[in-house]
Amino acid sequence: MGTVTSLRDLHGVDEACQNAEEAVRKLRMHPLLFRAHTSPARQEKAARARAEWELRAACASAELDGASWARENSDDVEAVRAGVVTDQRVQGALRCYAELPSLISVWRRAPLQVLARLHVLAAVGTLEPARLGRPEGTTSELVNLADLVITERANSAIVMSAIVHGELLRLTPFGAQSGVVARASARVTCASAGLDPHLDAAVEQIHLERAPEYLGAAKAYATGRTDGVRAWLKHCALAYQLGAERTLAACESL
Repeated sequence: MGTVTSLRDLHGVDEACQNAEEAVRKLRMHPLLFRAHTSPARQEKAARARAEWELRAACASAELDGASWARENSDDVEAVRAGVVTDQRVQGALRCYAELPSLISVWRRAPLQVLARLHVLAAVGTLEPARLGRPEGTTSELVNLADLVITERANSAIVMSAIVHGELLRLTPFGAQSGVVARASARVTCASAGLDPHLDAAVEQIHLERAPEYLGAAKAYATGRTDGVRAWLKHCALAYQLGAERTLAACESL
């Protein structure tokens, strides 16, 4: 699988990344977010919006792992918001996404520490304490991935994020929690590189809405074949583009 830079050069990937980067740029420039710091009222409004986006991201990530709860339609997270959903996958995802902002600055220098923390948050209450934060097998490959995160400085946050995401799904180092850890780590990767630094894009919702494509592309990536890697990178870039556009539309409605 080539370097991060060479992977971006695969057919269609660079264009997909550019579209995603432009969509995120437009989102960041929306007055609700760009001017949030200029007054307490704007700060509060942006904070409320981001809390809702965080909730929806966590719910979508949990649902991709099979979580479900009674609701009137697929967009209704009222039961989760009300605190009456006890599904451990949902609760674990909520804990992970709540802590993501504090992990952004740590990721580039200590990714293994962040991965361990995410696993603890996702799995607490479902595993014996001694197993929390400890990967299952594939340790050397996980270390190699961490080394790539620390040393890679290519200007391609989308591609790097997709690699982190795809490798964690492929390796499944954290058992049943590998999915939520992978998706959370992918978001932190982009944020730490300066793309979507406040985790605003509705990426997980797009993965969920396009679940067959998401799961199929992840399996294709795991083969290591060039066409499979390309399909995965393009899916991840599209998810960022559509996720940013989704959040931008939400900003416009507020």
